[in-house]
Order: sequence, then structure tokens, then C-alpha cells
Amino acid sequence: MGLRLLLPAAALGFALLAGCTASLPDPDSREAKLYAERCGLCHRIYAPGLMTAEMWKVQVARMQNEMQRRGLRPLDPDERTMILTYLTAHAG
Repeated sequence: MGLRLLLPAAALGFALLAGCTASLPDPDSREAKLYAERCGLCHRIYAPGLMTAEMWKVQVARMQNEMQRRGLRPLDPDERTMILTYLTAHAG
């Protein structure tokens, strides 16, 4: 009985983990590299398809505030535009 519960839980865990470690679309683009470089300083990089374009806009604004709170250099306007353009182009 325990194995019947363990297998679905393991499958769900692997599916969720795949969304967080999946390779990025257009990984050699300037935007993908900037996203990985700046956002990967504090946490793992999430696949852009995990959120909608509107969700990414909210998340990037939230992270800007978090960076300032932690005393880190926030994204400058060009970086923010490049990252948001990349994330929204590949959003789910």
C-alpha cells in the first residue's frame, strides 16, 4: 500500500522539480543569460513557461523590492526590460 502512494508522490515531485531546473528557451540569447545571471544570484532559475506574462510582471516587481530590501543592486531599467521581454515571450 505504501508503494502505491509513494510512486504518485515521487512523480509529482519530479514534475515540479523539472519546472525549476528545465533548460531555458533560447539559452544563448543575451536576455536568457541576463535572466540566469541576475536572478540566479539569489535563487534557482524558473522556467519562463511556469507563469503567465502578467504573473512575471508582478514577480519581477516583487523581486525588485526584495533586492532593495536585502541591499542588493536592483535591476536597472534596461535589465528589467530585457528580462521581462524574455520571460513574457516564453510565458505559459
